[in-house]
Amino acid sequence: MTEARPEDWTKLDRIRYLLDHWQDIWDAGVTSTWATFTGISRVTTGSHSPTPLPRMAHHPTIRKIERALTTLADCEPVKVRHLKAYRCNAEWRCKDQLVLVRLPSGKHDLVERRVRDKIVPRWVNLNYVTEAEQLLTKLVSGHAEIPPDLWKALTKA
Repeated sequence: MTEARPEDWTKLDRIRYLLDHWQDIWDAGVTSTWATFTGISRVTTGSHSPTPLPRMAHHPTIRKIERALTTLADCEPVKVRHLKAYRCNAEWRCKDQLVLVRLPSGKHDLVERRVRDKIVPRWVNLNYVTEAEQLLTKLVSGHAEIPPDLWKALTKA
């Protein structure tokens, strides 16, 4: 999936990508590219002053997914809890892994590469995650678009 451009991904692939970066979308300080604030969130801090939302949170696709997650949480709370633990709240670690590569000579060799690895809680049931993703795909109306600012912030050096 990461080799192709987002335009070539399926709707489910785009939703998965956005959910994997859900914390980045809602954190205004992740990159200066989209740290511009607009609007007021529903969440308040301890001092009861409203916390502004990052501009990325106002993107139509993000709002559609948020509404669909809320609707799905009302109907299938257990599945949504597993989905959020697996996708939205996942922790990542970088580790070295041996990868089999084909050399120009045609021979194969093991090369050590740095890869991102998702840390999944033991209690997460992947069947629930898959079912929740399928339901979420049906609930998100229309086209799911990767916001261009998010794509640039996460893929460009």
